[in-house]
Amino acid sequence: MLLLLDNAADPEQVLDLLPTPMAARVHRVLITSRDTLPLTGVGRVDLGVLAPAEATELVHAVLDKGARDRGLPTDPRSAAETGAVAEVLRWCGRLPQAVVIAAGVLAEEPDLSVGEFTADLADTRTRLAVLDDGAGGVPAAFLASWQRLRTRDLEAARLLCLLTIAPGPDTSLPAAAAVLGADEAVARVRLRVLTRAHLLLGGPKRWEFHDLLRLAVTRYAVADLGIEEVDLAAATDRVLGHYLSTTRAALGWMATVRSHASSPVESPFDGWSSALAWLDAERACLVAAVAVADETSRDRRAVDLASALSGFLAWRRQVADWVAIAEIADRAVRRLRDRRGTVQAIVNLGAALIEAGRFKEAVSNLDTARLAGRILLDDLAVEGWVYDYLGLAMQGMGDFRGAVYQHHCAIDLFRELGDRRSEAAAQSNAGTALHRLGDHGRAIGAHTAAVEIFRDIGDRLSEAMARGNLAIALHGIGEPGEAIDVFLAVRAAFGERGDRRSEAQTWRNLGVVFREAGWFDDTVTAFVAAGLTFAKVGDRRAEVQMWRELERIYTAAHRPDDARFAAERAAPEAESDSSDEPIQGLHGWWIHTALEDESG
Repeated sequence: MLLLLDNAADPEQVLDLLPTPMAARVHRVLITSRDTLPLTGVGRVDLGVLAPAEATELVHAVLDKGARDRGLPTDPRSAAETGAVAEVLRWCGRLPQAVVIAAGVLAEEPDLSVGEFTADLADTRTRLAVLDDGAGGVPAAFLASWQRLRTRDLEAARLLCLLTIAPGPDTSLPAAAAVLGADEAVARVRLRVLTRAHLLLGGPKRWEFHDLLRLAVTRYAVADLGIEEVDLAAATDRVLGHYLSTTRAALGWMATVRSHASSPVESPFDGWSSALAWLDAERACLVAAVAVADETSRDRRAVDLASALSGFLAWRRQVADWVAIAEIADRAVRRLRDRRGTVQAIVNLGAALIEAGRFKEAVSNLDTARLAGRILLDDLAVEGWVYDYLGLAMQGMGDFRGAVYQHHCAIDLFRELGDRRSEAAAQSNAGTALHRLGDHGRAIGAHTAAVEIFRDIGDRLSEAMARGNLAIALHGIGEPGEAIDVFLAVRAAFGERGDRRSEAQTWRNLGVVFREAGWFDDTVTAFVAAGLTFAKVGDRRAEVQMWRELERIYTAAHRPDDARFAAERAAPEAESDSSDEPIQGLHGWWIHTALEDESG
């Protein structure tokens, strides 16, 4: 016999129905529950959402059954609106009950396009109503779990409601504690209750809502528990304050990587590695926190968070996130009527746009910053930043002669101010523009001057970047041996300081130089190392480009097995078509003037 005990609420409902050890040899009991029931000796299987292929198959099965009931072989919408079907699954979060209900609505209304139905699901005002099948559907299922939680643990229920304001896709234990306004030990106990009730996913370090559950909690539970706007606002202030203070504490360690600065005192981190690991883990939440601050009119908090994050996002080359928070900060600081902050925000946005390849927009922003700086601040340092970033934007547009002029204007201003670090950065940037002009002698001189200044002031990371640029200039005058020696040294320096992207870029450059020299084994070693390191930092486009290049190299060397392996590592294709282009030329480093100091 198989005995099915469906939707058990607590162990007392099922204990007397479990088979004895003797009976369990031939009989079985299957228990389903919304909660994780504490039953000794009972195996447990946690069911999550459907896999994408399973969810798609389920929708097609329901639609096609409805079509057969109408005398048709299949539902034409299954094949014609695959993109819209994927959107339906997205808004359902691939929750089985939601997928079945959504597919059922489409099956019942054959004249309704999937695209039209998706619009109803996409609207947060109507999504839960759409997923109510008349018997309650998704809302009823949530309310059953909610009432059970509310009766069992009121404090856990309160935390569930407050977590609806937490920014980002998930929440760490310290962030949850900040939301609750309690210490981590208390928050951990409440989170464990919510996880066992399957109202939160994850644990033991990070937790997340299913999107439909977050919406249901916001719609039904917050009011039911008497949570008021002032409570949600206080929770928002606490969690944003947590993210700002911890970000500043983490970035306090960056100076120890850049130079010989002493370690921060009373830091929650024991070194740059743990600080960087926290920043990486929280990046999506931190970017979302800036957006939440903007949406809730916390302009000063938005500006402070964005300013703190800019250096980290520049370090990690997370350009899309950098542009997003820079645009938010630009709007917020104008509302604050902060003159210096406004100019700095415009410069920061210009720098982000340069990294994004949006050079004309960057020039427009930087021209505005220069004019505003002269009128509002009369600050030569700001004018120097603008000159240097304008030079980088002109390099991006191919105007290398104009770029050299802008960089030299910046050098003169920084020299007058005694800002040696910014002077060195502008020197190296000028050297890059001179190299692109073909003036390799002056380029080597500029990079050498930058290296000497960075070494003198103890900025080891910028020194490594400037030395990498020097290696490119040496390669340009036909000195591959010297270039290789420098590249090998700076690669080690980047690795020691945790700048994995610069390390990957150096491996890539070594691969190009080795390939030109005809050194097969060294070429392969360098491109493989570049591909693996780009994978570590999540740059799939660059990773694919390395493996495509290796596929070409192996094919030319008549090594089909290795070529096949490289092709497999490159599949599926990255979104950018440029990932399939042959690797040519050496990539240098643009060294930021203002941002690098802020990040330290």
